[in-house]
Amino acid sequence: MAGLGVIRLATPDPVQAASCLQVSNVEFWDFLNIREKPSAESRIVGAIAPGHGAPVERTGACIPRNVRPTARWCPVTYYPNRQISLRGYVKAYFTRSIPCPPSLEHYKKQIDRR
Repeated sequence: MAGLGVIRLATPDPVQAASCLQVSNVEFWDFLNIREKPSAESRIVGAIAPGHGAPVERTGACIPRNVRPTARWCPVTYYPNRQISLRGYVKAYFTRSIPCPPSLEHYKKQIDRR
């Protein structure tokens, strides 16, 4: 049976498959911090409340790959309102993938007009 190889199929990472994220695994009274860099020691540039309906767009692959979600950081742009966007990183463990809402494009257009 020489010449037969093994093909490994990659399993899609649910946190990397979607382009928007929602806060999860965070108590209702707490917040998910947005960090300037992918590190818990990095400066906090914003925070997202659980259940807040504003779009959180994942802007790239969560890093590092092939590690548990508690050690992975996802680059995001958060649109808390139509005049502000915050860019940074959030811990993958505290998010879940969701489809981006139709309002995301409206938020982006409002920001681009500034």
